[in-house]
Amino acid sequence: MMTTFDFKNIINNKTFHYAAQLTLFLGIILRGAVWWQQRSIFLDEANLIRNYLEKNYADLFGHLDYAQYAPPFFSIVTKFILQTFGVNELSAKFFPFLCGIAMLLVFYKLGRHFLSPFCLLLAVLFISFDKIFIDYATECKQYATDGFVSVGLILLTQIIDFNFFNFKKALVWLFVGCTAMFFSMPSVFILAGVSAYYFFLFIKHKNLKAVALFGAINFLWLIQFCVYFLFVLKSDAQSYNLQDFHKDFFFAFPPLSIERFKLMLTQINGIIDRSIGITFLAVIIAVTSFVAGVLSLWESNKANFLLLLLPIFLTLTASALH
Repeated sequence: MMTTFDFKNIINNKTFHYAAQLTLFLGIILRGAVWWQQRSIFLDEANLIRNYLEKNYADLFGHLDYAQYAPPFFSIVTKFILQTFGVNELSAKFFPFLCGIAMLLVFYKLGRHFLSPFCLLLAVLFISFDKIFIDYATECKQYATDGFVSVGLILLTQIIDFNFFNFKKALVWLFVGCTAMFFSMPSVFILAGVSAYYFFLFIKHKNLKAVALFGAINFLWLIQFCVYFLFVLKSDAQSYNLQDFHKDFFFAFPPLSIERFKLMLTQINGIIDRSIGITFLAVIIAVTSFVAGVLSLWESNKANFLLLLLPIFLTLTASALH
């Protein structure tokens, strides 16, 4: 008797997953090679390292000098590595390098919750070999840590089931959220998406106890963020020099003039350019894929729509508000 093979099933369930895992491995090797090359540091990296050499650990919880920002826990870990292994390019970039690798692994795990095997392979190819992710994983700045924390927070929503939410799991979220803010400034936007995701599901299933419990967590998160803002961010956020320096980087919305409309288009093109390129084909693919993804999320899973897209909306809103 001849055996018939379901080639579609084989490709979907095995080949694409194996290819994605191989891609992850190559992405890790590539990051290791770039990190080991000890690429020369640029000015912002040098100024950040100066803070770690000149300040003690307690000072890293406050204002940094030389127009630099960095989350306190990121700064503490990096300072400790520099003190332990010496002041050199490898030491300065070691923690971002580890976070860049961790983000790859966590992203793959997260993608299995949301994507088909073929789409997962495409996503892993993008995040493994796109230049911006390689750069961030091999420079002494907090952006690789931002990526790892962001993806990790989203993955945690898929691990902690809303159907069985209890006080113990609430404490986990309280600890994770409070810790995340000290490792990654953009985590506040991700946590807003996390909150919207859980609140939507709790209300939909009429779990008022969970609503109250998670509401208390949000209140404590908000208190910590306010303290963090007052002691770490406020002085520089309201600095005229920094506001003026970044004026062309704040999202130009609403575009109330021709100049601001042109600036907004330039900013959007810049986002696309940093991700997949600035060619006409790249722009068409990026815009079409994003719109299709948004519509698909809205129709298929509104909780995931809030989880994944609210942080983007809030980030752009904060940028537009300077």
